[in-house]
Amino acid sequence: MLKLTPLKFFCAVVEGGTVAHAAERLFCVPSNVTMRLRELEEQMNVTLFNRERNRLYVTPEGRLLYEQAREILNRV
Repeated sequence: MLKLTPLKFFCAVVEGGTVAHAAERLFCVPSNVTMRLRELEEQMNVTLFNRERNRLYVTPEGRLLYEQAREILNRV
């Protein structure tokens, strides 16, 4: 079962562009955001971000999940 908190963290990173910005928006530390993203990727068995030089680039699978996650979160 997928929980909503990791989806919130994921959407915050996509929208903010960085883990640091998402952490600030979510009132938590960046390591917590990173951990939630990795857990979500493991749970879904998919890579949501390409990580290069401390930057995150959303993968096509990540873009698809983002669209679905926004819809889910907006309904809740």
